[in-house]
Amino acid sequence: MSPPPCRTRADGANRAAELTRRDTTHIPADVFACAVTIDGPLCVIEPIGDIDLCARPQLSGVVSCIRAGVREVRVNFAGVPFMDTSGLAFLHDLRERCQETGSRLSIDGLRSQPLRLCVLLDLLPPSECRPWGRPPGSPS
Repeated sequence: MSPPPCRTRADGANRAAELTRRDTTHIPADVFACAVTIDGPLCVIEPIGDIDLCARPQLSGVVSCIRAGVREVRVNFAGVPFMDTSGLAFLHDLRERCQETGSRLSIDGLRSQPLRLCVLLDLLPPSECRPWGRPPGSPS
């Protein structure tokens, strides 16, 4: 049995951004978008929606955006209520890419389910992540 087709929308990023501005706790499961902003040595990645099999192709492109010259990669997970092994693979690939380019990786805003998954699998050291609701600069 093949997996269900991924629903894609031309306006997915706009819809996800609009939903996030209102409330990050009620993002429909069929909406996923990921904004990437590179400003000199800083790369900010903001996924919005569930990270599952449907999000995987878009996230592969995100990892490839990190190139030489980027010294810091910040990922804001506040808009991600759920992730499965596709999210774990994304974090693994992201971490490897940061090591290749010599970039520092930090992950902010991990909500309860993604945080539990990362802790359970010992995927991220405390120095790289901060749970949802902790202000920048606070310890993990």
